[in-house]
Amino acid sequence: MIGAGFAAERSGVRDFVSLYMGGTSNGVAVVRDGKPLLASEGSIGPYPVRTPMVDVNTIGAGGGSIAWIDAAGGLRVGPRSAGAEPGPACYGRGGEDATVTDASVVLGYLNPARFAGGALALDVGAAERAVAAIAKRLGVDTVSAAAGIHRVINARMADQIRLVTIKRGDDPRQFALVVLGGAGPVHGAALAEEMGMAEVLVPEAYEHTTALGGMLADGIDAALRDAGLPWTSYWFGPRAGQWYGPHPRTGADAHAMTDPELTRLLRIWMANRGIWEALPGAGPTVSVPASSAEVDRYLTAYTQLLVALTS
Repeated sequence: MIGAGFAAERSGVRDFVSLYMGGTSNGVAVVRDGKPLLASEGSIGPYPVRTPMVDVNTIGAGGGSIAWIDAAGGLRVGPRSAGAEPGPACYGRGGEDATVTDASVVLGYLNPARFAGGALALDVGAAERAVAAIAKRLGVDTVSAAAGIHRVINARMADQIRLVTIKRGDDPRQFALVVLGGAGPVHGAALAEEMGMAEVLVPEAYEHTTALGGMLADGIDAALRDAGLPWTSYWFGPRAGQWYGPHPRTGADAHAMTDPELTRLLRIWMANRGIWEALPGAGPTVSVPASSAEVDRYLTAYTQLLVALTS
């Protein structure tokens, strides 16, 4: 919610419904006049938690949610999920069940060569075979079955939006829809049309907005201020900010991370988006498109910051 609010504020949006759709779940919440609605209590599993918290309605509906046929022959989707391992059939890791992501591949909503920045080439054939198994049981063609999977999952998410708006006396047409998570933007337009919402906002780096919210949270901000850090930005640079120098507590110089996988993923992320600015001031400047040398300088500065903040 914090990350969604930050993205909405930058776009001049004050009233919105936030919808986060990841691999296994979907969370929906409402923000009015820039402030999220709060609940007086919640629960973790069967245990009540009697403390104020952001009111987020969550269901098992994500990109990995599995499509299945119930006893009456009806198409259902979720809450069971393929997870990350083996994941959707299109991941090519042994999964055979048709998932929402497989349906998206069949419908052409995902580019098989550009998924995860090109880090994972999707197996279109595997997705088609998985969805075809559902199609056979329904007596329809593969594309129709894939479209049906999307309609079912979208209907469940639309009910979520109704739960947090109409059932509380709010008109969803008065809100923008902010879509987050790896799968959120794929479904944003269809959901907005279903709910009569005129505006869909896809934040920059939508798949990382939850992490951004964690860095912008009041507790994090207070801790960094106490440490003497003038922290006003996130690593992918949504707004100006900087931090340089020794570790605020130990005085020791920060050491760069040596995780090759993190470095590879960050390079893919940057290469796909281009970076207009990195850390300003004495830090490196990254232009568009980012050259290999510029990416290396940016990664070095970022990993030093990350290590300093987590040591």
